[in-house]
Formats: sequence, structure tokens, C-alpha cells
Amino acid sequence: MAGFSFGGISSQQSKHILKFEVADSIVLQDKRNSYARYPHTVVILADEFYTPSQLEGLHRFLLQNGVSKYILLASILTKCSHAEAKNIPGGLISYYATNASNFWEYIPKDAVIVTIGSALYSVTKLGHIYPSDMQQRIFGKARIWCPRDPFSNNFAEGRWVYPIETIYDIFADNSFTAPLDSYKTKLVQLQLRDAISCKDFTYPDIVTPEIIEITTKEAFHTFYEKYKTMKNRYIAWDLETSGFNFLRDTIGCFTCSFDGKTGYFIDWAVIDPQKLNDILKNNIQIGANLKFDIKFLWKQGIPSARVHEDVIALGHVLDETRTNALKALTYYYTPYGGYDAELQRYLAQHPDSNYLEIPRPFLVKYATLDAIVTYQVFIKEQEHCRTLDITYPNEKGTSWGMYDFYKKIVIPAINMYAKIEYNGVYINLSKLLETRKKLITKINTLQKKLAKALGVSLDFSDIAGERESNFGAGMYDANLQSNQELARILEAKGWEDLGRQKNGLYQCSDFQLTRWAKKHKEAQWIQELRTCQVILNAFIGTDDGKTGWPQYLEFHPEDNSWRMHPNFGVMATESGRSRCSKPNMQNVPTHGLFAKEVKECLCTPNDDQYYMVTIDFSALQLRLAAIDGDDAILCKLFKDNPKKADIHSKTAYGLFVQNKEWDVTIVEVEQDGNKYTFLGGELVQTKNRGEIFARDLEETDILAI
Repeated sequence: MAGFSFGGISSQQSKHILKFEVADSIVLQDKRNSYARYPHTVVILADEFYTPSQLEGLHRFLLQNGVSKYILLASILTKCSHAEAKNIPGGLISYYATNASNFWEYIPKDAVIVTIGSALYSVTKLGHIYPSDMQQRIFGKARIWCPRDPFSNNFAEGRWVYPIETIYDIFADNSFTAPLDSYKTKLVQLQLRDAISCKDFTYPDIVTPEIIEITTKEAFHTFYEKYKTMKNRYIAWDLETSGFNFLRDTIGCFTCSFDGKTGYFIDWAVIDPQKLNDILKNNIQIGANLKFDIKFLWKQGIPSARVHEDVIALGHVLDETRTNALKALTYYYTPYGGYDAELQRYLAQHPDSNYLEIPRPFLVKYATLDAIVTYQVFIKEQEHCRTLDITYPNEKGTSWGMYDFYKKIVIPAINMYAKIEYNGVYINLSKLLETRKKLITKINTLQKKLAKALGVSLDFSDIAGERESNFGAGMYDANLQSNQELARILEAKGWEDLGRQKNGLYQCSDFQLTRWAKKHKEAQWIQELRTCQVILNAFIGTDDGKTGWPQYLEFHPEDNSWRMHPNFGVMATESGRSRCSKPNMQNVPTHGLFAKEVKECLCTPNDDQYYMVTIDFSALQLRLAAIDGDDAILCKLFKDNPKKADIHSKTAYGLFVQNKEWDVTIVEVEQDGNKYTFLGGELVQTKNRGEIFARDLEETDILAI
């Protein structure tokens, strides 16, 4: 057996260290001579060596779904269960890639492959796609083309692969006698049906891409002369940079393709920005997360850089449940899945490298292929989307479809957010420093008050011994040791038992603190301290500049401003909402302690020219749902009360009040000289019987108030 290297770990080393038994044969079941109504062999790759009962259960399941002519092979060499593989150092994907068996030697020419669970990684040798990515049967892609060896760059020698989930997702118990009646089982059945009905065993459009390097100004001028008069044609382009910060990092190269077959690798040092701007402004620009790249070109004086088409955004519109990175999309829509295998192996061996430190042969090849496959992916995605729009027309009777949504909503939004990211969020630095000073003063004051009231030192050293922990941090983070000390202190002080953790200590969450605050002023101080710690660490930041907003601040000498440049994932969530990071500008506090001061740290470029406003839609999603669903009750509610429609109150009224008779019982309780009033159906916390309904209170009960 030859050792296979992946990420610097050989298969022999892995087996020696992990001490798994190496199998004598990878053939688990051979039914290739069985009668079948289909002509080809279905190769099933198992993600582990199954037990006899598992093999029997799987065989029955396959027969029930029409799969009779097949060979079941182990995808790995070692007798390691899927559950054990999850805990192996280096990760599940690396383990399956490293220990892949010689299953390709058993696969006939006219055959398709069904991979069970993580067996997919033994085929791809990479983690760009996952078995769950194949679950969208209507709008997604259920099969992929995989080359026999992605490191060989021979993409024509490969097979169609139909990934399915593990057998533990199919069967109800360890006896493997009956499959679960679940959506995962149904998806597996559909994949098997497609595998036996497959008639397309070869991929007809595999061509060897041509890569042209441009390394001199003269060569770039020739390139410019060739394409300067070209208009309204697709150009897929990409940049390789030294990092992710368009203000401080550098561009190493510009790559592009005009046809998905020929790609140009152009050293950035030889590019004339004005000439590149001319080419871009006359043509339709395609990219993968192109919002990132256009900010770098804007910084270099190329204003015509723009997102006209984006394969990641279109992929998300087609199927938001799958991975939609470029490498995954290449598997779904082209025969070149795994084209970056050699590059990924290099990066695994040199994890600290940025892309401009990659050896030039790797960089030229894979940077240019990025542009080539981006072009190909877009053409196929566009066909896919338009076919779906024809197959599933808008049920509202309009011409609007998914492609219209992508072109008229998503793409304009991406360009708008690109400008927001480029211009940045202005910060009033003096206000931020002033707020930090107030926050720290408030925190110190609260810490001292609490230490005195609870009878402990600020670091709990008189209780915790050598375990030093900051008092405030302990109040904020429930996982810190000091929070356990706090629980012990409160119990020792005789505070009411409002629930315990698994370790037997008091729970000290906001729920308990709110209840305690009715009787103990210290509980309110703890809540305030936690809030202050959150505000300090998440927004205002500490003096070292490693937390909060200060870690993202950039100084702009052109106007002496301080700004943050957040990154927005435009409509990138499964629900279609946008997300934001570094920093998250979608979670700025709107009310509560220090919320006003935090918002005042945000400012405009010039207060004489700009206003800062807050805009919010009232129940926007519910209004859209009412329109889309033709819900007469919802539509009437919003029409009758366009400004104050409260759907939640309407729902509660219809569910609990409308057409129901109510006997409202009032329960009055007196304890320790205080009087309390409850509704009969209200839950009340007691010391002796826990949480009960007020109507069930007895004279022996003691309220935990």
C-alpha cells in the first residue's frame, strides 16, 4: 500500500498513531451479478465497516428501493466508525481524505457512485461540499461530477456522485430492521432512484483551460488594445491580495476570463488603472463575492469596478440551504470540482501564508482558474435559474421570478452595501473615550458597592484562595469561576432559592436577578454591572484596543476622521436577512443603560450637511406574508389599522380569548407584612413547592419573593 500525503500527514502515520485496525478487504458486499432493471453498476461507498446486521439492513433497504446491482465498498482503509472519526485530531474531513481506500480500482467505467455520509470526503479529498448540500431536490443540485484524482488535474476521468446521509439517519434503531419515516430517508430514496436511472455517464464539456500570463507593461498594453473596444460582454475577474483590509493590504494580481476557457493572469505592478477602468466600465462584470474586490479597485482609482453578477449571491437565491462558496459551486455546476486541490494541500502545510506568499506556479494556476470557473459557474447558474422560473412560474400571475429578484433586488443591494463598507461608519473618538471613562467609573463603583454589601474583596481572593478572578467579569460571564463564587455567596447570605445549576449551585441568570431585585438591591447592582461589562467589551472597548469597536477603527488622513468598515453579508442568511461582522452594526443597543451614550459615538462626516436618522418597518415580514399568502384576516387587520396593527395581540386574542368563557380568579396573599395580588393562572415561585399556579397556593406555602 502506497502512503498518501494530505496536509503533511501520511496514512501510515495516522494508522500508527490512532491504532486502528487495517482491513484486509474493502469489499463489503458484491452484488454486481444480480439481476437489475438498469444496465450499469451502482457503487456505494460506506463511511465505515458495517456490522453484519447493518449490512443486512442496508441490503434490504437497497432492494426495497430498486437497487439490486451494486457493489458496496469501504471508502477508508481503517476499521474506524464514523462516530470515532469525528473525534480524531485533524478533523473528520482530513481523516477520510488521508485514509481513502483504493475504491477507484473497483469502479467500472459505466458506473455511478453513491457516497454514504463522510465517504464523500474520500472522493473529493476536500471539504468544499457536504452531504447535506445535496438535499434541495427542486431548486438545488443533487449530484456532482468528481474526478478520480483531483491532484492530477485530469477532470475527464471521473464519475457522477450522489451523496446521501449516514445509515444512522436512515434507520430507527441499532437493529437496522426498519428505516425511519423521515425527510432524510425520503431524500436518500430519491438519490437512489436517480442513481439507478442515470443515463449520462460522461461529462461532454471538459476542456483544458488556457492560462496566459501578463508580466510587462507592454504585454498589458497589448491586452488592453485587444479588449478596449469590447462592450457588453461578460468578464469574470478576481484579485489576489495580501489580506482582507482594502485600506492597508496590497493587490498582487488581477485575473480575468472573457469566455470561461481562456484566463489571464496579470501582475498588478504592470497594470494601468485607467486602462483597466475602461475595460471594466464597458462590460458586464462577474465575480464571486465581488463586493470584496471592488473596494480594492476603488482604492486604486478604478471607479468603474462594480458588481453586475455574483455567483455566490445567485447560488444563494437558488438554494440557501447549501454551501455557496465558489469552490462548492464549481462542483455543482462544472466538471472542475477540486481544481484547487494542490493549492489546498500547500496551504495546509503552510497555514500562515497569505495568498501573495504562495509559490508563483500555484498562484498563477489557481488564481486564473478562479476567474475561469467563475465564468462557467455563472453561465450554468443563469440557465438553472431561468429554467426554474419557467418551470415554476410566479403563482401571483406576474412575470417576476427568482432571476428578477436576484437582478433587481439582490445585486443593487450588494452595490449599495459595498459603498457603505467603503465609506465606513464614522466614529466620534472623543465621545467614545468619554463614554469609556464613564463606564469604567460606573463599573468600579458597582464593584466596590457589591464587594462591601456582600462582604468580599473585589477579586474574591478571600474566598477563592489563589483563584483570582475579576469581580465584574464574573458577574458578566456565567462560565467564569467567580460566578460560581457569587452563587455560593448569595446562598450563604440566605437569598431565596430560585433554581439551581447542574452542579448544585444557585442559578444567577437575569431571570433570578430580576426576581431577587424586588427584595435585594444588590441584585440590581449585579444586573447593572453585567450590562456595563457587555457595553464595554462589545462596543466601547478597553484601553488596549483589542475589544469592542476600537479594534476596527481606521484613521482617514484625508479628512482626519476615524471610521469602521464593517462587512455585510447581503441577504446571506437562510431567511434572506443581511448579516454584519467586524463589527456587527446590527446589534447597537437602542435602550437601556448606556445605550444613548453608545449611539452618540456614531456620527456623520459633517453635522452641518447630514442628519442621522433611524428607520424601522412596522411588522414588515408579517405584512409581506399576508400579501404572499393571500391571508384575508391578516390583510384586513393591516388595512383597518395601517399604523398600529398588532398581529401578536390579535393572535393571542383569537387563541385564548375569542369565543371563550373566562372565570378570572384573583388571589391575594399576605406574607411578612407585605400584600401580594396574583391572577389565578399566574405562576408563582415558592420555596417549599417550587413553581405553582397562584390558585393552588396553600397556607403552608412560602413565597420566594
